[in-house]
Amino acid sequence: MAPAPPRSGSETFAVRADGVDRAFGGVQALRDASFAARPGEIHALAGENGAGKSTLIKVLCGLIKADKGTVEIFGTEVSRVVKPAARRRMGVATAFQELSLLPDLTVAENLLLQDPPRGRLGLVRRRHLAPVALDLLRRYGVDDIDPRATAADLSVAQRQVVELVRVLAAEPRVVILDEPTAALPDRQVEWLAGHMRRLRDEGCCVIFTSHRWREIEALADRVTVFRNGTRVATRERLTEAEAVTLMSGRSFAGAYPELTGEPTGESALRVAGLSGGRLRGLDLDLRRGEILGVGGLAGQGQRDLFLTLFGARRAAAGTITVDGRPVTIRSPKDAIRAGVGIAYVPEDRKAEGLFLPLSIRDNIAAATLSRRATAGFVNRGAERVAVASIVD
Repeated sequence: MAPAPPRSGSETFAVRADGVDRAFGGVQALRDASFAARPGEIHALAGENGAGKSTLIKVLCGLIKADKGTVEIFGTEVSRVVKPAARRRMGVATAFQELSLLPDLTVAENLLLQDPPRGRLGLVRRRHLAPVALDLLRRYGVDDIDPRATAADLSVAQRQVVELVRVLAAEPRVVILDEPTAALPDRQVEWLAGHMRRLRDEGCCVIFTSHRWREIEALADRVTVFRNGTRVATRERLTEAEAVTLMSGRSFAGAYPELTGEPTGESALRVAGLSGGRLRGLDLDLRRGEILGVGGLAGQGQRDLFLTLFGARRAAAGTITVDGRPVTIRSPKDAIRAGVGIAYVPEDRKAEGLFLPLSIRDNIAAATLSRRATAGFVNRGAERVAVASIVD
């Protein structure tokens, strides 16, 4: 375990955590974790999935309480006050990995939810919401989002931008960003990077997580690495190879083994003249043993292609061939049936990929329920065996 960051007699940290533990049932997410970030710096939190970064962020912003340890904001201990609103009043603003926009409200309503324009009697001036929100978006360089649009109708990247504008508009002293660029294309990543540097130059403390090392390398003044819920190092300079070793306990060479296998030349999936949505006569050929990348600016038809191949959107024209055999895909049921076997991981995992009120077992088994059901009744015993096999 790395020692706690030293406390200088003349230095006040913007954020400081010391000896923090946090468990969820039998899972120890944080173990004697320490962290400190200064005003006027961009500080990156790095680590593998499950290293404790997001849990630490939730402790720092007051969303959850630590089981043990202390948290300070500008020298004031806040460990016992577990209220995000109290941290916001202290100047802490957070954009979480899971987007928190209310889908049925407009962009303007989401942006101004905590501080809407009001009249003399304290009533919300609804006619002023869109103009005020438009000014806010333009102030932060966003000109491609309609403040009257419903949040549910925006792309994941646009929703992320709205979430970030809401954080920036709070004019905070501490900004915490949990994987803010995961859903953003390069242009918007540069937009966010510019605001992060501006905030730092204005004396704000910016803390962020990212799995893209080039972003950490380009933006961070310091990097803190977590592994298994514990801080293992804080450095001003860190190479990618050193970071991989610290994060995983394995060497860089071991993390990127030599590629084995070559495409066989046999066609696994062939598309000819596919049209529908933004697709216009698309052709492609995916061979066995091959990874095919689909690139392009946001909104150029990539999503239409994937939804059409999975049967979630009907094709207007064109043919799809799997293993040399023409197939008709009118629904996801057609795509996942035996002999076709097309699976789809959506852009918005939370809204489109999971049934959040259901158990993990139910989610894993959902796509293949018919294999373990008779007359509409699911064989729970067979389901438990199948899911246990998948988990193993």
